[in-house]
Amino acid sequence: MYSTKSIYLILVLVTLGVTGEQSKCAKELNVEKNDWVEFKKDPTNPAEKLLCFFKCEYTRSGALKEDKTLNADKLIQHIEEWRILKATTKSEIKECVQKLTIPVNTCADVKPYHICVHNAVHKELNETH
Repeated sequence: MYSTKSIYLILVLVTLGVTGEQSKCAKELNVEKNDWVEFKKDPTNPAEKLLCFFKCEYTRSGALKEDKTLNADKLIQHIEEWRILKATTKSEIKECVQKLTIPVNTCADVKPYHICVHNAVHKELNETH
């Protein structure tokens, strides 16, 4: 499915960063290409390692607030380092993330936030293709 490939590409770009090297989080957590291949098969159910990667990225980007919930604006800003989002997609992500009050204490706690992003980006990609 094209949209799944696009989401996969976005996540690989985040992992590699703009320099083509693995991000610090990817290196620390030993996230490799095969992890993304597996993720691509079911992007709504990421492996624990990838949830930990997302948590690390959210922390490094400043998107994780003191109360351990995500700052929607900083999350969107981080995503847009790799992909420009439509205004409607940003609004959907922001609305979804702001409704969540789940503190991110463990890697598994990231999943609802990941689903917010996935669903909004997936919807955008389906609208454009």
